[in-house]
Amino acid sequence: MARSLHMASALLAATLIPQTVTPQTVTYDYDRKANFARLRSFALRSENMSDNPLLNERITVSIAGELVGRGLVRSDHPDMYVVPSLTSETRKEVTAYDWGSPFGWYGSYGWYGPYGWRDPYGWNGGGWSYQVRDVEYATLTIDMLDGGAGSLLWRGKGVRDVNPRWKPDDVDKKVHKLVAKILKKFPPPVDD
Repeated sequence: MARSLHMASALLAATLIPQTVTPQTVTYDYDRKANFARLRSFALRSENMSDNPLLNERITVSIAGELVGRGLVRSDHPDMYVVPSLTSETRKEVTAYDWGSPFGWYGSYGWYGPYGWRDPYGWNGGGWSYQVRDVEYATLTIDMLDGGAGSLLWRGKGVRDVNPRWKPDDVDKKVHKLVAKILKKFPPPVDD
């Protein structure tokens, strides 16, 4: 009974633990029929990005810097509009800790403990503890829209954890790193 209860609780813990998100998870997609070679200019549309104007400024400056570095110029009549958006969510993360014997399931004496028979599966000499914490994740989406038709040409998305104790210099670096990573595949490679 104790063994099946322990296995059930371990299985439950495994299902509650969310998939680990790396510090920066980035994806992108694009219209395969679009001619990216014709894109020479851009304009930023960031009216509804987030409720933090300081963070919005960091994001738009990083995006503009990345695009200018690729040879594009800002224009009032652009070939494409860049529309960044930022969302955040709080996720519950569960970490399981095994506080069983430091010698593994068999202990330092194998199947026989220092005082006699030891359960070979280790169910009687330890246990699990779980830590549940709220972690905030931010998702930055960068859309590239055709300047004439307004259709979506390219979309990049980056997800990362957020620490509310970061100092402004840390936020600058992390925003720049995330934007650079999102735009790494823009424009898409010709052979992609």
